[in-house]
Amino acid sequence: MRSIFGPFGIDPGSLQMQLLDLKTKDSRSGKFKELKTKLEELEVQKCMHIAQHKWTALKEIPRVEALIFGAWHSLLEC
Repeated sequence: MRSIFGPFGIDPGSLQMQLLDLKTKDSRSGKFKELKTKLEELEVQKCMHIAQHKWTALKEIPRVEALIFGAWHSLLEC
């Protein structure tokens, strides 16, 4: 009698779901790493503008909230 779980006793459907879950976790982790990098770059830009007294340039820097909401929204697309 042949097993429904393949030759090694592994359910192929379950294995596919685990692989999909792993890919999703990697994707989400990547999004947070990308967000962290962007936020760090923004802080460096802000410090440079402040040190150089470029007050109007500070207004051109994207808002932190916008980046966070953008990252959160992109998670929903995963």
